[in-house]
Amino acid sequence: PEVIPFLLDNEQIIAKCQTDYCFAARLLFRFDPYPYQAKILIDNSPFVAIRQARQTGKSFVVAARLLLDIIFNEGYKILVLAPSMRQVQFFRDRIDTHLNRLPPEVRAMLFKPRGILRQKIETQLESVIYFVTNSPDLILGFTAHKVFADEAAMLKNDYYLFDNILYPMLASTNGSL
Repeated sequence: PEVIPFLLDNEQIIAKCQTDYCFAARLLFRFDPYPYQAKILIDNSPFVAIRQARQTGKSFVVAARLLLDIIFNEGYKILVLAPSMRQVQFFRDRIDTHLNRLPPEVRAMLFKPRGILRQKIETQLESVIYFVTNSPDLILGFTAHKVFADEAAMLKNDYYLFDNILYPMLASTNGSL
């Protein structure tokens, strides 16, 4: 962990992290993904659905993926959407697991002072993860490059939400869901 700040000053290491999220997860979060988790980390498809058994590390690996997206992309906006505040907070806790594995000096390099809050996480590169519940009123007005819908089958008014809010939002940024 003490060597991570020096590695992040190396342009070759940064380039490798940007193109290989499995490498980045191992380096930054000390997380060695299983093969099925590695597929999630490297998948750049615009629409991804994950159906796996309970307790297989889905939220854990998606949390790592979203953090890596904002760490290595400038001005990148992500919206984390869940049916209830409890589920939003649960997912936010998965992200904290990864953040807590970063040495303090690396956190200071990557994230703004007071950039790690309960409702959002903001990097030095002006990239942000916002955490919201399933309410069209809360989601309207956001522009996002990626939307993560946790427990998507449980979202209320899902057709209205996706057709009238999320798809147009993502179309403006050529984003992914």
